[in-house]
Amino acid sequence: MIAGRNSHHYGPLEWIGSLYIATLLAIGYCAAMVIEAVLQAIRIGEIHYWFLFTPEAAFHYFHFWRFFTYPFLNEPSIWFLMEMGMLFFFGREVERSVGRRNFLFLYSVLLLLPPVAITFLQLFGIATAGLAGSWNINFAVFIAFVALYPRMEFFFGIAAKWVAIALVGIHSLELLEGRSWISLVLFWLECGAAILLIRMIHTGRLAFLWNFKPWYFFRKNISLGKQQNNRVFSTPSVRKKSDEAKHHSVDLILEKISRLGIGSLTHSERECLEKARSTLLKKEKHLQ
Repeated sequence: MIAGRNSHHYGPLEWIGSLYIATLLAIGYCAAMVIEAVLQAIRIGEIHYWFLFTPEAAFHYFHFWRFFTYPFLNEPSIWFLMEMGMLFFFGREVERSVGRRNFLFLYSVLLLLPPVAITFLQLFGIATAGLAGSWNINFAVFIAFVALYPRMEFFFGIAAKWVAIALVGIHSLELLEGRSWISLVLFWLECGAAILLIRMIHTGRLAFLWNFKPWYFFRKNISLGKQQNNRVFSTPSVRKKSDEAKHHSVDLILEKISRLGIGSLTHSERECLEKARSTLLKKEKHLQ
């Protein structure tokens, strides 16, 4: 939670930086919705067409800002309110789990994927529609949350994965009934991308984006003897750091259980917790 980050220690600008990206996005979406509603009320809603995405406007007239502005065009409704609630809650949990940089990368891909897909479809003469609204993106954030915590219990003890399957199925049938083929393709594309990216982040396959150092390959002039000496003299400190890392990971798992319940743990997290438990029991027996 934001309160858990000791926000009272931040200055005015630093406190804004301490907010979750998901929270800032929800605030931005709500502000944009209010502004658009007011503009429509005073009959200058034509500005709406300067922000939706179409390949012709983006590439023929070089309106590249449309790649980033189309999700902020939303009409006031109860569904929009529910969507913002999903982004605020599930988006923060995803960001808390994967980190700010990974969440920003995830959301950026989900944001840019529909315009890129629409552009390619139009090149083949399949689609001519424009893009406006944020539903697919923010629903994909919910799918990312489910990919992280598939066993978390929702309504009446139902696991999160079954809730997600039901929602995806209902919306897919709705689009099929309306013969909205392009919308259906984009919807499934966003959901699939969210699951794939979460898997890649969870397995560390995106770590190279943040750890890549071009100069690394030019720093192999350390002798083997020096490396061996470093191993000999640093063994106690390495063990200490390893023990600290294990305690830190167990603390994170316990915090996750307190927030989301034991059903949210992955298989690897359950194994880590079981190993820590067996180690603690062995220490207790040794002391006795």
